[in-house]
Amino acid sequence: MGFVLFSLVGITVLGMLLLLVIFRIYVIKSAQRGAMDKAWKAAQQGPVHDNARLPRTYIMYVLGSGGHTGELCEMIKQQFRPNPRSHRRYLITSGDRHSINAVERLEGLLSKAYPSDANGTSQRDSWDIVHVVRARRVHQPLYTAWFSALQSALSIVQALLCPPEAATGHRLSKGDDKLRVHAAPLTHPNLIVTNGPGTGFIVCLMAFVLKILGFIPTDRCCVLFIETWAHVSTLSLTGKLFYYSRIADLFAVQHEPLAEKTGKRYIGDVTRYGNLLGIRKPFRREVPKSQPEEAYVT
Repeated sequence: MGFVLFSLVGITVLGMLLLLVIFRIYVIKSAQRGAMDKAWKAAQQGPVHDNARLPRTYIMYVLGSGGHTGELCEMIKQQFRPNPRSHRRYLITSGDRHSINAVERLEGLLSKAYPSDANGTSQRDSWDIVHVVRARRVHQPLYTAWFSALQSALSIVQALLCPPEAATGHRLSKGDDKLRVHAAPLTHPNLIVTNGPGTGFIVCLMAFVLKILGFIPTDRCCVLFIETWAHVSTLSLTGKLFYYSRIADLFAVQHEPLAEKTGKRYIGDVTRYGNLLGIRKPFRREVPKSQPEEAYVT
């Protein structure tokens, strides 16, 4: 009799926890997809003006080695608008030196294009790099991958919960990932952007779990997944994970055949037009009048 009673109590508690989780998921997805729908509609109204006052934001970009990193950096460059009240965080897996070099080149271009004014005030937002453990190395045996995957998840949780150390700032020295502190730090990312590396799905999944558990507010860590340009008519493995799990608040593709097949939003080639935010002109930097006007920044 006691065992039956204990079992009924256990089943009741588990059922209540399950209902609570389902309710949390509903609240989270309703709030975030509503916000992303508003952002999408605003983007369709026309280009973003250069002098528009942008909101204070904290965006996390998940980089993958090779083409994923190059594509995402180019997208950032084409869409960039200076906003000294905001922050960018680049999430890079351990050992990925290529992505570190790509980010430093990108930020170097932005620094030259938007230098500090006469008072030393930065015209652009701050940025930092955070390293996370790679979930599985190339040729790593599957029987050991679970341990590295657990390490990766823990490092990702730390990256999501650890706020940036600056609202406006710059590198202290080469190789130092910390920034000078000039204002109260931002807390959790407003938006997580990824375009296909496997780490991107783990990051977004951990952010979703943390929101369910209440460690991250429901209006933070919205997920924007942009399928890589290399996939024209089929989804990548990461794209399939986002497609079936539905944890992405906005799922976008860059080719019409793929949009027709999946029913996801078609945004065109974001690295050429930056049209995700309605921007139609390429990123340019100021050049001295004594020099001939160059083409676009490369």
